[in-house]
Amino acid sequence: MKNLAPVWNRIPGLLVGAHLLAAAIENGAHASEGTPPFWAHAQRPPMGWNSWDCFGTTVTEAQTRAQADVMAALLRPHGWEYIVVDIQWYEPQARGYGYREGAELTMDEWGRLWPATNRFPSSAHGAGFKPLADYIHHKGLKFGVHLMRGIPRQAVHRNTPVKGTSYRARDIANTNSVCPWNPDMYGVQATHPGAQAWYDSVFELLAAWGVDYVKVDDISRPYHDHEGEIELIRRAIDRCGRPMVLSLSPGETPLSAGDHVVRHANLWRISDDFWDNWPALWEQFERLHQWTPFRGPGHWPDADMLPLGVLEFGRRTTRFTRDEQVTLMTLWCMARSPLMFGGDLTRLDAWTLSLLTNREVLAVHQSSRGNRQWFRQEHRIAWIAEDPATGDRFLALFHAPPPASLDPDRAVWQSPLVNGQTPGQGVEVDVALHGARELFLVVTDGGDDNFGDHANWVEPRLVMEGGELALVDLRWRSAQTGWGQIGIGRDAGGGPMRVAGRVITNGIGTHAFSVLAYDLPTGVRRFRAFAALDDEAVRLPRGATVRFLLFTNDPLPTSPPCTVSVDLTELGFSGPVRVRDLWAQQDLGRFEGRFGVELRPHAAGLYRLTPVRRASSTGQPGATRLWRSAAPGSAPRSLPPSMIGEKLDRGLIAFLQTNGQTFVSWRLLLRDPPAVRFWVDRSPDGQTNWQPCTPEPLADRCNFVDPHSAGRRWFYRVRALGPNGRVETSAPVRAEPVEGPTAFRRIRLQGNYRFDKVGLGDLDGDAALDFVIKQPHQVSDPGVWRPSEDTFKLEAYRSDGTFLWRRDLGWNIEQGVWWSPLLVYDLDGDGCAEVAVKTAPTDVDYRDATGRVTRGPEWCSILDGRTGRELARVDWPERGNVADWGDPNNNRASRHLMGVAYLDGRRPALLLLRGTYTKMVVHAYHFQEGRLVPVWQWCGDDERPPVRGQGMHGVHTVDLDGDGRDEIVLGAAVLRPGGRLFWNLGMGHPDAVYVSDVLPHRHGLEIMYGFETRQPRHGICLVEARTGRLIWGCDHPTDHVHSQGMFGDFDPDHPGPEFYAGEKFKPDRWVYGARDGRLLSQEDLGSLSPCALWWADGWIRWVAVRGRIGPYRGPGMDVYEGRVVAVGDVLGDWREELITCVPGELRIYTTTRPSGSRRLCWLHDRAYRTGLAHAAMGYLFPPQPTGSLILTVP
Repeated sequence: MKNLAPVWNRIPGLLVGAHLLAAAIENGAHASEGTPPFWAHAQRPPMGWNSWDCFGTTVTEAQTRAQADVMAALLRPHGWEYIVVDIQWYEPQARGYGYREGAELTMDEWGRLWPATNRFPSSAHGAGFKPLADYIHHKGLKFGVHLMRGIPRQAVHRNTPVKGTSYRARDIANTNSVCPWNPDMYGVQATHPGAQAWYDSVFELLAAWGVDYVKVDDISRPYHDHEGEIELIRRAIDRCGRPMVLSLSPGETPLSAGDHVVRHANLWRISDDFWDNWPALWEQFERLHQWTPFRGPGHWPDADMLPLGVLEFGRRTTRFTRDEQVTLMTLWCMARSPLMFGGDLTRLDAWTLSLLTNREVLAVHQSSRGNRQWFRQEHRIAWIAEDPATGDRFLALFHAPPPASLDPDRAVWQSPLVNGQTPGQGVEVDVALHGARELFLVVTDGGDDNFGDHANWVEPRLVMEGGELALVDLRWRSAQTGWGQIGIGRDAGGGPMRVAGRVITNGIGTHAFSVLAYDLPTGVRRFRAFAALDDEAVRLPRGATVRFLLFTNDPLPTSPPCTVSVDLTELGFSGPVRVRDLWAQQDLGRFEGRFGVELRPHAAGLYRLTPVRRASSTGQPGATRLWRSAAPGSAPRSLPPSMIGEKLDRGLIAFLQTNGQTFVSWRLLLRDPPAVRFWVDRSPDGQTNWQPCTPEPLADRCNFVDPHSAGRRWFYRVRALGPNGRVETSAPVRAEPVEGPTAFRRIRLQGNYRFDKVGLGDLDGDAALDFVIKQPHQVSDPGVWRPSEDTFKLEAYRSDGTFLWRRDLGWNIEQGVWWSPLLVYDLDGDGCAEVAVKTAPTDVDYRDATGRVTRGPEWCSILDGRTGRELARVDWPERGNVADWGDPNNNRASRHLMGVAYLDGRRPALLLLRGTYTKMVVHAYHFQEGRLVPVWQWCGDDERPPVRGQGMHGVHTVDLDGDGRDEIVLGAAVLRPGGRLFWNLGMGHPDAVYVSDVLPHRHGLEIMYGFETRQPRHGICLVEARTGRLIWGCDHPTDHVHSQGMFGDFDPDHPGPEFYAGEKFKPDRWVYGARDGRLLSQEDLGSLSPCALWWADGWIRWVAVRGRIGPYRGPGMDVYEGRVVAVGDVLGDWREELITCVPGELRIYTTTRPSGSRRLCWLHDRAYRTGLAHAAMGYLFPPQPTGSLILTVP
């Protein structure tokens, strides 16, 4: 088979018999020699997780169990199954990525290594790894461990007996055979009669623990010197009575060992440790190509772990760009290298999870055959494979330029070679930088490899005109290192920086090859430092050799994009081919003769090629019929009472992702006919040369990933195609680059301040939601008053970020979301939203000596949304006796809210509310013909018995009885549309209140409560919305259920919505099933007020808490910054956005996850739309749909 090596370069005629060649490559050269039984243990390349990249030598049982939990929940359905504990699980004091000479290892009386009980507590009392293995097995996963070749030196020094023999450790040890980088083991004399017994006893123990996978280290290089021990290990596994996958590490395993290794191991490393840098990835292309003759079921060349996600004890994320991550996964899958994820699974982000769960890509890895390099033409590389089930071809295209090489002649300074014999381990640096604007600090290897090349820039500083600036105080613009991490005062391995025994705190630790780029301040004259090897590099037996260089211009040239294409006829296709992008999971259309794509440097694409044998039906999938058919641009003649026909644009968004593809998303609107379909077009300038991105109009979704955007910021538009041929074209938008892990749109504020709340509405009539904020932000508990630190200002911004106006509310409007209500809504139906706000005189300061405002006029003002000009004003519900409202020290008289309700079922009314904890008053108005017209007034003291202290920190306005008119949920009391009491629970003040159709089999809606007022029972309860009748309540007492909790269907294992709540002054937390009242969990989600929102595909909501968005009980896979101020469907398709405040910015975070569901924009649900308006004050209750839209199951 070795003489077939030239075959898979590229022979056009060969694909006539492609199936025969594929079978030959897949089976390798060894089928005729008989199939070793152990090949059955790895018929497909393994997929799993290994602890090394994220935990080094320090992994614990708790960390391992946590990884298994995530794998079982998120990855197991996609084929991931192995959990592997890497090196030194037997070392109680293991640290980082280094090793302690002479460390006390945990052993048994036979010299066999055991888990350190301080790290793996379940291993105590002779249990070993069995309890941990059982835990992993019960989750449907498999368990693996790491072993060093040989016998522990500690066992040799103690001369422990070899189990089952009369030999002892010193009899079988080969003390001349030692690992160059780890001090734990000696080799064994493979020919000694006790050597086999030693390995038999080791694997007997592993089998008893339930181990399924063993990675044996320090054995693949020098391979031929270790063949005897490899054979001993093979026999020991075969004798142990338990199937185990055997993986040999590290590389580089020589090709000359191919025939031997496939007969003895399932996996073998083809390189040294693989880390996240382009040179390492680029080198794997040739290695994987060279190992093609030895690839097949049961025996897989191993390109090493996937250093993706969060690595190195959580200190950093992968240094691979997203293009490089796709290239890595594409190459590993096409070459069918084992997939062992190295990052922290508990901290997966959405992007990384998408790489690990793409079923179509993983199918290539698990099931393809005949995988081989098709051509390599300079930077362009292609691999091909076959789908044995269909005969389709898989094609991977790569743009893989070699690592950029430095031109030392361009350096402004370079050191001589620095090694352990260099005096002081380094050289002084003193270089003139007059006029330089950039500085690049570079470390290269010394012409050998970069093994152990830990290098330090000691006391680096910039000499300025007026003194010196420590470089560690200047943030670098970009940084890359060949291994580990770049550390301030730390070496590349994360340990203390030491040079010649001296601890360095003012220094930068790197590892060759590394580049640090700085933008220099003005006035820099010189750069000074001491460039030295770290002591960790000097102590290694192989030593280390580096060279330091300085550049004032970018030392690494970049390559332009290029087109990588294949001749389809040479692949054996005589006619048209349908091409599917497996990463985007989208059909690209038909191609004939040639297919190619433009790729950025380091990028890749993976495609399925299907011959078109006959014409296929192109019937469009049907759409759910929700309303009478209407042409685009017109409104239906009648609407269900629960829906509103607010004028909305498409909400079109486009985000250019770091993989070069563009995610496009838009709204399905009430005016769209049920059979509407959508074209997505792109243009270079937004005006001309519009080209369709989709081969056919889309009928089943409102989002699209453009796989051909090639990293360019195209303009996009959407054309809605009705059944009568009418077309509605959206305004174009330009793709926005994704700036971080999660896409967001930024609204820059007029200053670097934070804000309290945001009101959303169409201020200028362009059918897009604009923003009104209240700033600055003042933190305040809803029950505790604090004096204002500044005056409140309203600021209005258009949807595109254009600043519209500012209004200072003065000192008489106290700061805090509880005292200064804001509501943005189109109150008069003219298509432009008004801004309703509580106001007071600004020319007189009515604050008393404590800062409270307990006197003076109070108004409700209606402002023009476009200009901020006051249009109308009425008196606010009067203050009267301050003591009537409760605790005067906390200014309970100034507890204000506003609401909007459809009291007559047709037009919105404005509600003004005063009081929460005792007295409660509501006034209702219509805004018409430029003035506020009274509708009714209600005071709880006028009811018999009086209604007092039943308020909440918000208001819900929902049609509870199905008559088309909104009731007003004040808290535990509800008003009728006419301003009279509907019902009152009389249970006091609830903090958490949600209205929804919790029980769809019952007529009407339900209300979910969590009460701050102490309750002997039923402090968490569900009631019938029409009557207040209890449906279920908790049986335990509650003291102070605090904050808004969380409501929504976020638990995929429980039908219907769930409710999360907790105590303020106790650690008690509860997750209840809202439908059945069953206590599902008592776990703490990290906050009393997380948010459940529609973010991924499907009806299950994800959870946003503490800067992360992810599935309940799963990892936070998307991230956000800032304080959440609103949640709602404000852009793009039906999924919801998360609006946050960071200093100087409003951010709208949005999902870029494709969805195969098509649903109406939630803003057409009346309760949802008013709920979004109410989120501008009080607690943040994410809006809940309650009407027809919630029933539109796709």
